[in-house]
Amino acid sequence: MQQQSLTINEALAMAAKLHSAGDWPKAEAIYRQILQSNPNCTLAMHNLGELAFRVRQPDKALPFLQRAVALEPNNANFVNTLSVVLMALGRQDESMEACQRAVMLDPGHSNAHSNMAICLVNRGRVDESLAYFRRAIELDPTNACAHDGLGLTLLMTGALQEGWREQEWRWRKYDFPANRYPNAPHWRGQDLKGKTIAIYIEQGYGDVFQFSRYIPLLAERGAKVLLEDIDDVGDLLKRSYPSLAGTFPPNKPPDYDYLVSLMSMPMWYGTTLDTIPAKEKYLLPDEKLVAQWRGFFQTDPNLKVGIAWAGRASHNNDQNRSTTLATFGPLARVPGVTFYSLQKGAPAAQIGQAPRGMGIVDLAPRLDNFEVTAAIISHLDLVIAVDTVVVHLAAAMGKPAWTLCALCPDWRWLLGREDTPWYPTMRLFRQSERGKWGPVIDKATMALHELRMKKK
Repeated sequence: MQQQSLTINEALAMAAKLHSAGDWPKAEAIYRQILQSNPNCTLAMHNLGELAFRVRQPDKALPFLQRAVALEPNNANFVNTLSVVLMALGRQDESMEACQRAVMLDPGHSNAHSNMAICLVNRGRVDESLAYFRRAIELDPTNACAHDGLGLTLLMTGALQEGWREQEWRWRKYDFPANRYPNAPHWRGQDLKGKTIAIYIEQGYGDVFQFSRYIPLLAERGAKVLLEDIDDVGDLLKRSYPSLAGTFPPNKPPDYDYLVSLMSMPMWYGTTLDTIPAKEKYLLPDEKLVAQWRGFFQTDPNLKVGIAWAGRASHNNDQNRSTTLATFGPLARVPGVTFYSLQKGAPAAQIGQAPRGMGIVDLAPRLDNFEVTAAIISHLDLVIAVDTVVVHLAAAMGKPAWTLCALCPDWRWLLGREDTPWYPTMRLFRQSERGKWGPVIDKATMALHELRMKKK
């Protein structure tokens, strides 16, 4: 093998070069070969752990990092990476301890300060986290993860304009999709009269539903507006926005004058809490599908409530935002309610062990696309769900939507309020203690009972 003729340092340098270039499989192979002949090479251990984390395998990363730290307990970089992996595994207390140790070992370690800030945010200690993010940026003004974290936290506090600006650093994060159009003419508030602007999608479906509200604003400036169509949302959005001139396939925009990321538009509009475009109803279901589903629901005399208890597992905060169907059990105490499951994916299998007394209709096999989901939601009286796409869709349709928020919520739900300026028909139910869903569900159960009494 090639690296057998190299010194350890030469082999490490070769692997590091491949590592930095993104050729992770080759880098991993060299690191593993180094460990075969030098089982106590801590840098190879650390880098193997870091690679495993980057491909979303924190469980495989952990043993490498634990061993590296055991051999070099005063290496701040090793301890810091261990803290990140522990955080990803949901071992928040251990992650916090490792963060604190990394900062103590190296007060000039920018990433350690940034990770400490994230630990503090996860505990609801937002003001303290802002100080650590800003310190991380002082130590390294190019630290994209710190800028991004600061931006998300500022948005959470309602400081939207500074938050939007800091969020533009997201493109430079190692774990964020690369900007697909780095050299294209991007819209940054220029005059749009007579121009064609193509909007591209960078994040999830919930973001598309939330920020599509900016489409007509571009048209009002005189632009021909085109939107990237991801999966099955194009028809829904074209129907909802007559000013949308058309859609284009992913990564294939037609001729245009400007490109813009959907998630960057609030910044270029200078959006503040007071200027959020917040129509009560802006997404419109397909009336033909609505009619097809009418007979399915019209014989149910009960209050019809859609529920979803888990989001996409690959979401970076899923361990905090998702729960189980069993957690929703107390809702079954409210009489005169039929629950319709809007849950998709593996968590939908939990319906087989639904809480006793919960009359639940499993719609998962019929949720083929968002058009069908929207048609179903149009017949419901209410949607109750964790922070996932169905609450965005329901609220954007003007339906009552109750969102169950973790202690550290997604930035868009702000802090300490039961309403949201983004969606007039949404109500927020918040954790007061990390990981404790019981009090949240109990409060939602009381509210559901009150709603049921009003509907009698």
